Amino acid sequence: MKNKKSFNIRFKTNICNPIFMSLLILGVIEPSGILDMSEMYGGIWRIIHLPFTLLLYFSLLFCIIILFSNSTKRVDLFSILIVLFWGWTIFTNVINGHGFWESTFFSFKVLVGISILRYYLLNDYLEEYVAVFHFWMVVFVVINVITQLVYPNGLYVGATLSGMWFFGNRNAFIFFYYMGIMFATLHYLTKYKKLKFSYFLYIALLVFSEIIGGSVTSGISIIVTVLMIVFLRNIKTSKYKICGISMIVSIILSYLIISFGVNTSIARVMEMYLNRTVKFTGRTTIWNTALQLLEGHQFMGLGWAEIPVNWNWDVYQCHNNYLDLIFTGGIILLIIYFALVYVAIRRLDAKEKNISHAILAFLFVGYTIVYIAEARRKEVGIFLLLAMMYYSKYFNKRIV
Repeated sequence: MKNKKSFNIRFKTNICNPIFMSLLILGVIEPSGILDMSEMYGGIWRIIHLPFTLLLYFSLLFCIIILFSNSTKRVDLFSILIVLFWGWTIFTNVINGHGFWESTFFSFKVLVGISILRYYLLNDYLEEYVAVFHFWMVVFVVINVITQLVYPNGLYVGATLSGMWFFGNRNAFIFFYYMGIMFATLHYLTKYKKLKFSYFLYIALLVFSEIIGGSVTSGISIIVTVLMIVFLRNIKTSKYKICGISMIVSIILSYLIISFGVNTSIARVMEMYLNRTVKFTGRTTIWNTALQLLEGHQFMGLGWAEIPVNWNWDVYQCHNNYLDLIFTGGIILLIIYFALVYVAIRRLDAKEKNISHAILAFLFVGYTIVYIAEARRKEVGIFLLLAMMYYSKYFNKRIV
């Protein structure tokens, strides 16, 4: 028994090492541009992609080991819903004859990412985990901005013939950046007990990246989210109600905008009398095509199918999160997603002053804003945010 105890102590010491944590994290947060370039060009980019893949499998092995250890509770409602979400996503890809390996591989990233977060949180190492995660997000953001400045038209050309950089297409930036904001905010308020100048410099870099990438709207959403964090983080209002209301508003606006956008008679009136375009940067065509393809498949969905926009352009998401969930897995997947969100936000404090819960709630509000006009099937950040909410009751006193 004595030898076993000393082994456990050494094991716990090793897993807190920043290098070991980095090995676990990097496979989960591989920049999408590396994966895209490895698939399109191969060669050197496939060599760069390979270490991230190997690290993901290393992390998966670590998760299997801790799954069968006695140090953590094995099953909870959130874990069940996550497995259901990705299990159904994989199943819809199988029955529709495409996307099986792609969705399976990415489900590993999400499940592994959540398992690692959960392990460090339950074992009282969240502060160290957040610090390492924040470090790598800063490194990746700096690299992405450099590629934007050096290659303003794109580091490479993607399938949609639009410029892409280290984080992939400019529409993907915001999802990486919200993940970066979450870990940066928790890191600064935990370690320094305040948001230092370097924090705002980091946020300014994110906004600058969005603006030069051509997405002023995403830049504004980042500013709004950070302003809420800065000025309202001491709020005593119910955090889960803030999340619930923002999601309901997001769903209603999504329905109205999509219905409005695909209604050609309303569009003609707008363009004729108000001199306003309602094309939403091509999104109306995508929404209309997606809705047509969904006819007869509303219950099960079509998996990760491509959406043909014209003769030489296919897109890989519906540019609205809720529509994309229905497109992927039908009403069933949408219900699982709502259940996942509900069990996560219900863990947030009702009225007490809780800074960490307020930060998580405001980040979720930011996601609901972005989800009106964007979606991303290969996205880790929102699931890490929901996991952080669900397991927030285990935050120790060092966490804000």
